[in-house]
Amino acid sequence: MLSKETIRTVGTVLAAVALTAGLTTTAAAAPADAPCTWQVTPVAGPPGIPASEFTVTGSNTQGGYSGYRRATVDDAEFFRWVNGFAVRQPAAPGVTGAQPVAENNAGTVVLRGKDAQGERVLLTHSPADGYRTLPLPAGARLQDSAAINDGGDVVAAIWQGGKDFVLRWRAGSSTPEVITPPGTGVPILVDIDEDGTVLLSGGRSNVHVWRAGVFTAMPGSTDAMARSLNNGRVVGLRFNGQHPVTAWQWELGTGVVSQPLRGGAAHGINRLNLIGGQLDNVDGPPAVWRGTRLLAELPLPPGATGGRVNLVGDDGVLHGKASTQPSIPVRWHCS
Repeated sequence: MLSKETIRTVGTVLAAVALTAGLTTTAAAAPADAPCTWQVTPVAGPPGIPASEFTVTGSNTQGGYSGYRRATVDDAEFFRWVNGFAVRQPAAPGVTGAQPVAENNAGTVVLRGKDAQGERVLLTHSPADGYRTLPLPAGARLQDSAAINDGGDVVAAIWQGGKDFVLRWRAGSSTPEVITPPGTGVPILVDIDEDGTVLLSGGRSNVHVWRAGVFTAMPGSTDAMARSLNNGRVVGLRFNGQHPVTAWQWELGTGVVSQPLRGGAAHGINRLNLIGGQLDNVDGPPAVWRGTRLLAELPLPPGATGGRVNLVGDDGVLHGKASTQPSIPVRWHCS
């Protein structure tokens, strides 16, 4: 699932293209949408703690979600929301400031924190198994990006010997595989799909996917930025010079690159092709699409002047922030 900390800007392509051989992911057909009304609900922390101190970074298909409280710049506390209630999680032994960055549908969360020497460390946490540290190669330094799929494979970005790499730990393994990104722009790890496909985005440069040792670039992806990968579909956004940002979707199985109707920015996608982002431009109101079809502009809580979608769960619930004073976390669902 998507690393929701990797929030960037850029990229769209408006042509249908043929993808090079080696990508055979088959995306499931999107369901027909029954009539419903989108609702917005503020995400609350424990009593007495301002909601503005919380950020949601992951969700699962059991109705739970996870994130952190940050009261100061250097502090982060790991929380899970269970049945809508915020539950502070036990601290990771020997680690400070463990901050979640992604969650899979089984409820396993990926976090990064700092050890006693102040070096960044990568961990996973599940309610059943607790914390597990994922060892880094000697001399490697952990970067911001990390993600996990439902099978438990974890990917993370590192810096080593003056170069950027991506590591993949297969579920249960302590020895990572090293993925060397192509030399086009600064490689930014974005996401991992269920079949092990890894999504990379080179800043305002090229978008690539990696699978089984083979890199494939999204055709025409210069100045594009990928934001999410799910079930063989990639979404992202692009600057067109001084024009508003536009959203795009890349179907890996067919190679087709398309633009959602009035899509200003696409930030998240779930396995059934539900896309969340911004309408018309990067600063536009929050909105939701099914593929290229616009479903709705999303409502805002009273007093909010705007909002942003950050992630789209496989349960059909969207998470993001509403622009109040200060901003608060919210979730959108359709009923």
